Amino acid sequence: MMKHLLIFALLVTLSAKGQINFINPSLEGPSGAGVAPTSWGQCFGSPDQQPGQWGINNPPTNGTGYSSFLMSGSGPGSYAEGISQQLGTCLTAGTTYTFTMDIAFSPVYNTAEPLDCYGNVAIWGGNSSCDQAQLLYASPSTTTPGWNTVTVTFTPTSNWCYVCIGNWFDTPCSGYINGMVDNISPIVPTVSNPGITITSPTTNANMPCSFLVTGTSNSLPTSLTLTGNFIGSPVNANILNPTNWQAFVSYPDNLSGSQTIIARAVFPSGIIKYDTVTFNLIDIVPDFVTTAVCEGSPTVFADSTNITSPGSIANYAWTFEPGQTSGTQNPNHTFGSSGTYNVKLVVTSNAGCVDSITKPVVVNPTAIADFTLNAGCLGIPAAFQDLSNPNGSTITGRGWSFGDGIGTSTQTSPSYNYSTAGAYNVTLILNNNFNCPDTITKPITVDPLPTAGFTATPLTGCAPLGVTFTDNSLGNGAVITNYIWDFGDGNTANTASPSNVYVNPNVYDVSLIVITQNNCSDTLQRIGYIEAYPQATAAFVASPYITTVFDPTIVFTDQSSNASIWNWSFGPNLFSSIQNPVVTFADSGSYLVTLVANNANNCPDTAQTIVRVEPVPTFYIPSGFTPNDDGVNDYFGGVGADIKNYELYIFNRWGEQIYASKDMAKPWDGRHKDTIALIDTYIYLIKTVNIKNEEKEYHGIVSLIR
Repeated sequence: MMKHLLIFALLVTLSAKGQINFINPSLEGPSGAGVAPTSWGQCFGSPDQQPGQWGINNPPTNGTGYSSFLMSGSGPGSYAEGISQQLGTCLTAGTTYTFTMDIAFSPVYNTAEPLDCYGNVAIWGGNSSCDQAQLLYASPSTTTPGWNTVTVTFTPTSNWCYVCIGNWFDTPCSGYINGMVDNISPIVPTVSNPGITITSPTTNANMPCSFLVTGTSNSLPTSLTLTGNFIGSPVNANILNPTNWQAFVSYPDNLSGSQTIIARAVFPSGIIKYDTVTFNLIDIVPDFVTTAVCEGSPTVFADSTNITSPGSIANYAWTFEPGQTSGTQNPNHTFGSSGTYNVKLVVTSNAGCVDSITKPVVVNPTAIADFTLNAGCLGIPAAFQDLSNPNGSTITGRGWSFGDGIGTSTQTSPSYNYSTAGAYNVTLILNNNFNCPDTITKPITVDPLPTAGFTATPLTGCAPLGVTFTDNSLGNGAVITNYIWDFGDGNTANTASPSNVYVNPNVYDVSLIVITQNNCSDTLQRIGYIEAYPQATAAFVASPYITTVFDPTIVFTDQSSNASIWNWSFGPNLFSSIQNPVVTFADSGSYLVTLVANNANNCPDTAQTIVRVEPVPTFYIPSGFTPNDDGVNDYFGGVGADIKNYELYIFNRWGEQIYASKDMAKPWDGRHKDTIALIDTYIYLIKTVNIKNEEKEYHGIVSLIR
């Protein structure tokens, strides 16, 4: 992209000592293309107000803006943008002048390579705006994009009243360059005997570790350097204008006393001038002392900072750990754990000097006391086990106090037998190789021994024997929490008052262990305390179990075990006490026979069975009868005992039924249809069912006789 040349006019004013001041020397103005800075004029084209135009973004060296201009062509001045300003006082021909300005070349629109279009920034004098009557100055050629401060020295051949700033090619070139200018100092005439003076510090002044050195000159120096014992010596002073300069210096830590600064100025004429000042440097030497402490204890810090008189400390800033600070002179700080900590102290003097020191601080580990204990029972030693943690140290001693005012120990894990029951506080004091003790106290309760006791009922009896046990143990001030019963038959229990059934006859030992809440115990054993007697077992056989009234005698044979007494019952009012009785029953029927077998321990047993004496059914049928009402043999029918059902049928010889009866008490009376039957023989049929449910039929002939 091509741009039109823009030349700006420089308007300067004359100040004291003949210096000529520019109007808007820092080239301020809003950024824009084709815009000249305020109070400057355009020359032949359209310079741009930077930064921000055409990709040029160099930051200004003073203020917020600066000017850039383009040049192209194949010869000096063939095409150039520039700026121009009228001077307040015209230059005097033959007088040497000097001033400074900042220049740079942008890589944008710069074809120095490969076309070798190297250029510079040039200044012309003239008597009209944008006049280029005399080339007063051309900067060294450069293609670097950064700013450079150049010192301009020139001698005009005429009394020029205008200056023009633009670009200049070193050699003919068809390419282009883009130069930039900022921060132009006043134009001052040189003097024949230039000089400089250090105005601050003054001789023998008390100065802090960092301060501003200021001075004056009667002509604008080309360079001004300061040397001394300060950091970075030598340093270049900042030349503010032809008459004033300054430089900031800082001295290293631990340096104090008399110090000298030498100022050296080089002027455009080549003259070198010096000035020297000697002063007193006030220095801070921070320091502090402390001693190693045990973990958990505060570390006491004592400030021992030294400061050269007449200085004083204005501020203390301690850093113990990340986030842990203090602003007091002599603080205390408790570190969270043992170890070595780098503690930093930063001190600030009343003159604003700052220095610091970092020193290691040791916090020794404390062994952590701890132990477990088994609560003792009176008469049984209480056991203590040391569980202390060395915590990075070596345990060198232990001291136990058992809390009764008597017992002590230095053993690692001692035991102690208390003389009386009660509650005690046991203390362990621990020490280590850093002499950092720790103490822990724990309570212990010494319980009295309980007294086991019990009763039982019954103590004797027949097996299976159920026995109820009643606990009457005494805690003696403690609480009984556990019961352990052993009944001697393999059965156990853990309740206070249990029951047990002794199945087998025997003599049994019974024991009870009672235990309190602190595991104190007592045992009671009763030898042969329970006796379960053997049980008689009743058993017998009958021979026979079933018989008839024709032979109602039954033999009973005892088969009992563990029996020596026999009590028999055979039915109402029929008893026996012999071992093997023989019984004749008086009548038929079923009889419940009971045997109670007993022994000397009165452990009876009962056995029962049923025997039966059965009746024998009988039945008689006469062969004839004489129904003549004489009261003898007047009826015909069956006669018998133990008959449940009875049926009688009479038939004549022709098979005709002439009589029937179902009641043995109603025999045939020899009549047929209310008429006396003929003398003859008749056929009978009798059906019976006896008490045995046996059915029988009887057939035959009966004679009717008159």
